[in-house]
Amino acid sequence: MPKSPTQSRAQRLRRSLRRSLGAGGGGRALGVLAAVAVATAGIVLSTGTQAAPIPPNPVTGVTPPPDGTTATPDASGLSFQQGPLSGHATLAQSAILVGSPQQVLVDIDIKATGEGATTRVPVAMTLVLDHSGSMSGQKIEQARRSVLQALERMHDDDWFGFVVYDHAAQTLFPLQPVGPNRMRIRQVVQSVGAGGGTQIPQGLEQGFQTLQAAPVGFARRIVLVSDGIDGSGVGPTGIRSTVARYGQSGVTVAALGIGTDYDEAFLTAVADAGNGAYAFLATGAELEAFLAQEMHAASALVAERVAFDLMLPPNTRFVRAHGATADHLPGGVRLQAGNMASGDQRHVVVELESTAVAAGPLGGVGVGLAFNDRQANRMTQLQAGALQIAGVTDSAVAEASRNPAAFAAAKAVLIEVAQTEAMDRWRQGDTAGAVAMARSNAAALDGLMQYAPASPVLREQQEAAEGDAEAFEAMPAGSAAGRSYGLGSNAARRARTTGL
Repeated sequence: MPKSPTQSRAQRLRRSLRRSLGAGGGGRALGVLAAVAVATAGIVLSTGTQAAPIPPNPVTGVTPPPDGTTATPDASGLSFQQGPLSGHATLAQSAILVGSPQQVLVDIDIKATGEGATTRVPVAMTLVLDHSGSMSGQKIEQARRSVLQALERMHDDDWFGFVVYDHAAQTLFPLQPVGPNRMRIRQVVQSVGAGGGTQIPQGLEQGFQTLQAAPVGFARRIVLVSDGIDGSGVGPTGIRSTVARYGQSGVTVAALGIGTDYDEAFLTAVADAGNGAYAFLATGAELEAFLAQEMHAASALVAERVAFDLMLPPNTRFVRAHGATADHLPGGVRLQAGNMASGDQRHVVVELESTAVAAGPLGGVGVGLAFNDRQANRMTQLQAGALQIAGVTDSAVAEASRNPAAFAAAKAVLIEVAQTEAMDRWRQGDTAGAVAMARSNAAALDGLMQYAPASPVLREQQEAAEGDAEAFEAMPAGSAAGRSYGLGSNAARRARTTGL
């Protein structure tokens, strides 16, 4: 059996931030402004076939928690625990200046413990492999070898499907049990050649349809592998809506780019919408390790269709989310975080914009959690409470309302996004502008050290930004080395910001 994947740098960052501040770090900053502290919380637990939006006005006070469920307000935010999931939702800064629109950041951490889970979840995996002309030669040979090696790791009760695509998609092996079909699957994989165009959406859709044969209770996964540019004309925006539909049915979609000529934006959009992993592989030989990681994560599944509902107070609007896909609700937004395996951690940062027309309470951001609990075999909802925002007239008071750990972690994610923009400048030929932006981002990360002086991973992020600046100056973006560096840097950055 494969070992559990190593912890992501994003996970280590979150823990080191909190260690450096101590248990009461958040409370010290918020204590200077009692009126701004989180003060309301309620618990509403229900089960049913699907999650409903969390009401916009949370219940005041605390109801005795049913079924071991807890949702606790404290000076640093809302802590919650429900079944295999536990986490924390915090405002990076809970007071904003009166007058003009102000940024409000919600920092959410969630962990799947899986305590008590003793049964391995059977896996239904469909591999969707690019076998267009650009995959000919060593790439397709390495891919075939990697798939065969991954097949040996699969249990007899797992199910496997195999779809290939070039100018059209073809199911070479319909989803079936691995045990009685190992020899046949090997023969099919070994027969794959390369030639033709690249129609990724057709391959994904056929892979999704193949998964419809999966038995009830199986963890369902699509792994997309490509080395080229999609020729369908759908684009990143179009493919997001398609893959989001797969995610809503409980399917995780991971995307792998092989070599340096694939469409990075397209594959990243696939992984983002599918709440799955994304990786840059220099060669096809690295595919086996990724497939092993995907199978391990699928077999340790404890929570499906994990989603947060944020209900917004007056004069507040949703801007964007990092680490989850967003769907608008009446009065709020639903954040889809996908499926979680035992040991998984996710980090979600939500950007809001609020306007305080007068000093005093603005209202609360209601936080709710919904997911399918695999162990309990039911859809569960938890209303954790509300994160209160207040308007103030003194900038010093607003700054004093910052939660140090949440502020540093949320701002670090936004800086990572800005660093992606620096990468884009470099690729567009603006080397001087890219270098200046990367060094500015490194300086901003250094400034966050005051909130987490003992965080080695925050320092690592800063060093990565400085390394980007040096790489921008040292090599042309269009060279083989430059393309490889850019793809690897962006893939690592996504992992840091999401935990995927």
